[in-house]
Amino acid sequence: GLFLFVWIQIVRPTCVRKTCVKSRHHDQSPIARVKTLYLNSFFWNVKTHILSYPNTVHSWVWVDDFLIHGPTQGLQFFLDTAVDCGFLFHPKKLVPPQQVVKCCGFLFDTTAVPCLQILEAKKERALAICDYLIQSLKHKSLGIAVAVGFLESLTEATPRRLGHTHLKEFHTIVHPPGLGNGAAPYYTTTFLNLEVLDKLQWWRQFLTRSEGRFVRGWEAATLVPTFGDGSGTGTGGTMQLPSCDFEMWRGKWKPSIYIFPSVWKELATLKETLLWIKESPHAHQVIGTTVFYFTDTSGVYWIATTGSSRTRSLHKLISEIRLLELDLQCVLQVVHVAGQVLITQGTDGLSRGVLMSALQDIMDSDRLTQAVFDPVPFDMTLVWTHLPQSAHLTQYRSWNQPWTASLCLHQTTVWCPPPELARKRLTFLLNSWVKCPFTTSALLFVPRVVEASWRHMSRYVHELDTIYPNKTNLRFLPLLPIPIVVLYIAPHTLSLNPNSRLDKTPIAARSWHVAQATLMHGLPERVQPQGD
Repeated sequence: GLFLFVWIQIVRPTCVRKTCVKSRHHDQSPIARVKTLYLNSFFWNVKTHILSYPNTVHSWVWVDDFLIHGPTQGLQFFLDTAVDCGFLFHPKKLVPPQQVVKCCGFLFDTTAVPCLQILEAKKERALAICDYLIQSLKHKSLGIAVAVGFLESLTEATPRRLGHTHLKEFHTIVHPPGLGNGAAPYYTTTFLNLEVLDKLQWWRQFLTRSEGRFVRGWEAATLVPTFGDGSGTGTGGTMQLPSCDFEMWRGKWKPSIYIFPSVWKELATLKETLLWIKESPHAHQVIGTTVFYFTDTSGVYWIATTGSSRTRSLHKLISEIRLLELDLQCVLQVVHVAGQVLITQGTDGLSRGVLMSALQDIMDSDRLTQAVFDPVPFDMTLVWTHLPQSAHLTQYRSWNQPWTASLCLHQTTVWCPPPELARKRLTFLLNSWVKCPFTTSALLFVPRVVEASWRHMSRYVHELDTIYPNKTNLRFLPLLPIPIVVLYIAPHTLSLNPNSRLDKTPIAARSWHVAQATLMHGLPERVQPQGD
């Protein structure tokens, strides 16, 4: 259906009138959905006022284009009637519904798997910049900074935002450490090293291939679970490719690797897992799929999510991992789980040279993978423990029921969504909360899995506590000891923010009150100049 929201303001010498028309019908034909009594009366009033009071109509029309699926007769009627009313449509802004649209400076192609692509004009400019920088090793720092800034604006359309990872090497060249602040470093001359040239070559190849960033893989329903663990002396992992048997691998670090930190070893284990998949005779089965990699190190999860690291050795590893992901043509999703999960699954012993056997009491791989993403069982005891005293009427809402905003207003709702739906749930609750922020609140219990998608998404979402199942007496114990994060959207309170958190709100001076009182009484009358 067509969702229309119109504000019209009729400006007269004596009055200002506002009319709101809201139409949403699902049980009628496409033409009848638009040709309703509301719309007909609305357009009739508009025509009448235009004829009576020319050049006095200011209107704002907002149409939710998400609900427009094509150039239907109803849409054509709305546009024709709007033109008859005298509404002006900018020819460059009004385009018919199509599957390739321009959005935020990119092309959003939905003909197949939705893909974000770079405009042809920007692509040609980026290619010219790369060719110019590659031709000479000596450049002005200011010119390199401008070039990097333009390439950085295109990283959203690169696969897995890999373009941002390849631009990190430029920062030490544009502004080397020790040059101080100000604009002086940008007017110096610098030289491009071999690493920077390699990154520019990658950008040039990417722009030449005319690829983009797909929202998901072609076989998004096919999930490939892999586990990896790297200890101080060894490494190992497991994987199960589609239509293949369960596979294990293990290895031992060289003595020169012993001095590297544990995060580097865990990240190198992720790289080795992708290399094992690439060298497998069944590597073609992961094309277009989602490869889950479960690790017990949070540093690996955050580095893989952001695609970069301040440490050069870690940044080099994540760059190689992203290139392997492109070679395999899959979508890599790193998941941080508790160390007990790897022990239960059996991968923890591979890094120490202990192979898994049928004699071990190991949980089924499918059941374990499902348990990682299971929602928290509803427990009223947890609600009473973590619910603030100022909360309103409490009501539990199931995450798999229809999401209705009216059922969340003027009360405190409790939710236990799966971790992969936590961000969507928080977005829905925040959009509902802004309608009645003083009497609406929400309490959520989310497993600490893929927390980068929902953590710190809004300053109005407060993290109250983290519950550890193996250390807390829970009524319903989850299958895996994954920590539970308690999130709370509190009712809004009006307060004056002081300059410092430790300072009290200052009291206005008496002179300020006198000045405000004078303004409230009105300005003094203008004194006319006296003539002779």
